[in-house]
Amino acid sequence: MDRVNILLWAVTASLEMHPDRSLDERTLPADLCPHERKELLARLTRMGFYAYIREFFTSGQIGIVLVTERQK
Repeated sequence: MDRVNILLWAVTASLEMHPDRSLDERTLPADLCPHERKELLARLTRMGFYAYIREFFTSGQIGIVLVTERQK
């Protein structure tokens, strides 16, 4: 749960510090558990953000990116 709290703080701080920017993309730890991902998305939604997780594969590595946007 600490990792979820840290990620929530980072995303909201980034978007609040830069009001001209409506989108935040950040790489998530590859070992983030499914329940942590679900909790992160649920809490961002409750806070009024639109968020989703995008996974990609490069050179045999899995990459995970959290995309968060202000709801209009």
